[in-house]
Amino acid sequence: TIIIQGQSAGRTTYKVRLSGALRDQFGQTMDQAQTVTFNVGSARPSMSTPGGNFIVLDPTGKPAYSLFTINYERLKVQAYAVQPEDWPAFQSYLRDVYQVKSATPPGRRVMSKTINVESAADQLVETAIDLSPALQDGLGHLILIVEPHSTSLTSLLRLGERPPVARLWVQSTRIGLDAFVDAGRMVAWANSLVDGAPLEGVSLTLPPA
Repeated sequence: TIIIQGQSAGRTTYKVRLSGALRDQFGQTMDQAQTVTFNVGSARPSMSTPGGNFIVLDPTGKPAYSLFTINYERLKVQAYAVQPEDWPAFQSYLRDVYQVKSATPPGRRVMSKTINVESAADQLVETAIDLSPALQDGLGHLILIVEPHSTSLTSLLRLGERPPVARLWVQSTRIGLDAFVDAGRMVAWANSLVDGAPLEGVSLTLPPA
């Protein structure tokens, strides 16, 4: 048995040539060389959004969210400005969106655009979505919805698959929160996300639910 492992490239034909002088454990040879051909087809279109549906952006960098795609050329991006009090409504939206076609996220839409992906055939590509125009001085909360543009869905629609859609809550803040709770008491901390230093003058509120 011969096993060859490695990162194959899509839309590529590989040929493996085996020498006729190769010997097995009994000392037998094949007498003549053999060539085996492998055809690797195109990768299926895919979209990956790391981090789950709640994202805290890096406070030391540009407010942007990165996702990863294969064989998509354009993405449709929408963003809705929300407040922490909208979190329960966001959870309800995530629960209802697949059953109710008219389901809309809470908040006010502040971004709706199509972005081009610097794609290469069958290659995993990272695309950073600049969220600066949707934030106030680089801070705030957004519900971000990202999906392939309709012009990129031909191959998926032929397969009868539902196109991928990313729905996530994105938070841009310089405040890091930690809390510990037991049966009767909660202790909470507010620290700088940049360097971990404790912050003064921060008002902490525990909303209902």
